[in-house]
Amino acid sequence: MNELGEIAPRPLARRWLCALSSGIVAAYALFYVVFLSQSGPKDGDQFLVFHSLQFWNASMFGLAKQWTPLMCSGLSMAGEPQVPFMSLSMALSYVLGPLWGVKLAIAIYLLAGWTGAYLYAGLWLKLREQRTLAAALFIGNGFFFCRLSYGHFDFIPFLILPLMLWALHLGIDWSREAWSARKPVRLVLTALLMGAALAFAIDGSPVAIIHLVFWIGLYALVLAVTARSAAPIALFGYAAALAVVLDAGYLWPMLQAQAAFPRLTADRFTSALSLLWFALLPLRGKLLPANGNGHELSVFIGPVLAYCLWRYRHWLAANLPTTMGRPLLVVSVVSIVLGMGSLKALHVPIWLSPFDSLRHLPGFRSIGVTGRYWGFLALPLSLLSAVALWKYVAEFGEGWRLHVCLSLVLIFQLGFQGETLAALWLHSPHYKPASYGDHFRHGPEDIDYVAIEDNHLQGRSWRRLAA
Repeated sequence: MNELGEIAPRPLARRWLCALSSGIVAAYALFYVVFLSQSGPKDGDQFLVFHSLQFWNASMFGLAKQWTPLMCSGLSMAGEPQVPFMSLSMALSYVLGPLWGVKLAIAIYLLAGWTGAYLYAGLWLKLREQRTLAAALFIGNGFFFCRLSYGHFDFIPFLILPLMLWALHLGIDWSREAWSARKPVRLVLTALLMGAALAFAIDGSPVAIIHLVFWIGLYALVLAVTARSAAPIALFGYAAALAVVLDAGYLWPMLQAQAAFPRLTADRFTSALSLLWFALLPLRGKLLPANGNGHELSVFIGPVLAYCLWRYRHWLAANLPTTMGRPLLVVSVVSIVLGMGSLKALHVPIWLSPFDSLRHLPGFRSIGVTGRYWGFLALPLSLLSAVALWKYVAEFGEGWRLHVCLSLVLIFQLGFQGETLAALWLHSPHYKPASYGDHFRHGPEDIDYVAIEDNHLQGRSWRRLAA
């Protein structure tokens, strides 16, 4: 750690790194300015539909999720896990409307992701510029801008991951302090805030349970063993219990519906080569056989950062604090294996295949694209890439290698990030809220169903019918 603090790139190199850190944030800011009033691609439009349905429901019938005639010829909204109840985006939607609620929630999550990664990196890195670079690379990881580009808004709450992990480390430090009146207050307040954050993230995002909560819980377990402290397990346990209570209006009806109508998906296998392929190359399609396209599997960092990681792999392993390195390593390995899905294709026995062993559990039996487990790698990749790039540019001064290296990093990062966001949102429709008027104000009403050509986004179709 002392050696890392003594590594100081020259002024020109620092300006390059500052350009990378600020450029990632600027790309998101420009995206908001250009596409502020647009609903996004098909999946983004669908999530606006989910928020709009609950917005209508709350306006006409009360806050509790009830029933909608606008999906699947009549569907229990209480059992639809993608319709939120009191998530961050839905809470804002009650006040601002679905579009602005969703857009503001995404901005808040991006800010929370940057802040959390900055604080988490501070457990190791002492220079502000290093932590800023790590934070920018985290929110600029391919996992997140691909999700935002395709409208997979239920994965955006995963940005709170580093903030939650930082809180676990903070709990260890506080638990070891001498007894004072502030000690239990801080620990309880931390558990309450973690529980509230989990409740906001899980509501309307069932994938958060089987991915985000799984990552945090496993990290807490490994950290507790490594640091020989029960604080991480206690904090996570109290936070999870509180989230269950806070999310009761969403969680329990959804679980009842899932028990009555379980969604069973076929066993799939995805090679770990897809992880390397989409981490190195700015691609979104499918070339290698995989369960899911590149935007589902990407944790893109680019070939230059990958080279830096490989070049300094031994140095990074020797300098990363054990209390960070061991949990990151264990959760990363588990995530990679789970992301491969069923190992039956490799003739691995079920009892040796982690995903197959969990397959009978609710949630795990419904997972389609298993490669989403690789999303955890966005955190260790961003942290280690920031340090490796910092060390690389410090070693090579201000020569031509510096300009070539950092030019390529900027081109790969900002080019792929900007092109992905723009290409999928450029021709998306502008949002036009439908008026629910006085429907159902005076008792039951007849509902007519009509057939339309299948060439409209779902949200545009139901808004037209409702107008």
